Amino acid sequence: MIVSAYPATIDAGAGYSNYLWTNDGSTGQTFTVNADGWYKVYVYNDFGCNEYDSIYVKLFVGIVLADAKTNINIYPNPNKGKFNINIELAQSENVRIEIMNFTGQIISTQEITSVKTYNKVEDLTYLPKGIYFVKVNDVNSTVIKKFVIQ
Repeated sequence: MIVSAYPATIDAGAGYSNYLWTNDGSTGQTFTVNADGWYKVYVYNDFGCNEYDSIYVKLFVGIVLADAKTNINIYPNPNKGKFNINIELAQSENVRIEIMNFTGQIISTQEITSVKTYNKVEDLTYLPKGIYFVKVNDVNSTVIKKFVIQ
């Protein structure tokens, strides 16, 4: 995960009864990050299920395009794996849409030619609960949005 400044907050996702961050033993849903490195969390629910996830956080120093003309809406968010993706661009262009898991592993990729508005219902109900991202690359920018499967 790239952050632009410290401190930054990472979120293990809603819907769990207990959280345990291994870095310092804290038990909240969110964790405040103050340095580059791996951050690990165990999550537990009331049904006796637990999961483990980790993320590498890195401070980004460079140019950030604050006026990106790509708008992404994901709804509902959080969801059960079925959700809508709406993308609006300032002008028609070619885009690459990637869906990634929390560690950056690409789950799906789609190339779309000459589009200004894109709407699609995604069905990822086969994926486990967790935090995921939609990444949209166009000729001028890259925009990433987070969504949660509960």
